[in-house]
Amino acid sequence: MSKIIGNELEDAILNLPVKERNKLLLRLIRKDKILTEQLHFKLLEHPEIDLKLRESEIYEYIEDYLFKRRGQSNKTVLLRLREVFSKISHHHKITGDKIGEVRLSVRAVFVTCKYHQDAFENEFRSDTEKLTIFIRRKVSAMLNKYQKIHEDYKIEFFDQINESLEFLEKLKNKIPKQKVSLPTNIEE
Repeated sequence: MSKIIGNELEDAILNLPVKERNKLLLRLIRKDKILTEQLHFKLLEHPEIDLKLRESEIYEYIEDYLFKRRGQSNKTVLLRLREVFSKISHHHKITGDKIGEVRLSVRAVFVTCKYHQDAFENEFRSDTEKLTIFIRRKVSAMLNKYQKIHEDYKIEFFDQINESLEFLEKLKNKIPKQKVSLPTNIEE
C-alpha cells in the first residue's frame, strides 16, 4: 500500500508540539466512524466481555430477522441476509474477531438453509437465483475463514456447516448455472 503522505510531511507532523498534534489527531479520528469505533473498542471496552456482548447482539438479530420470521419471500430473505452479513462484517472490522465472524456466518447460513427452504423453491426464478448465488458466495467465503481458525473451534461448527452444504448441494440441480463451487461436506 502506498503512503498517502510523504516523508517530509510525516516528519513535520511528528515535530509538531504535542498539544497541537493531539488536536489534529482528534480532528482526523472524528471524521472516520470506523476508526472511532475501533479505538473505542480497543481502549474503552473489556476485550472479552464486550466482545461477547457485541457478538450476542448480532446473534439475537439473526434470530429475530431470520429464525423467527419464517415463510418469507426469497426477495425478503435476500434483503435480510444482506443486512445480517453487513452487521457481521462490521463486527469483524471493529473487533477483529475471526471466530465470532465465523460463528455468526455459520448461524446465518444454517438458519437460512434450514428454515427458509421454501424461499429457494419459489417460482420467481431471477430472485431465487440471486438468493442462491448470494448464499453460495457467503458460504464459500465462510469456508475460507473456517479453514483458517484453530482446530478446537472447528468442532463447534461442523454439523451446521455440513447440513447447510447438503441443502445447497440439493439446489444445484434446480439452478443450473452456479458460479461458485462448494464441497458437499467438510471433514472433521
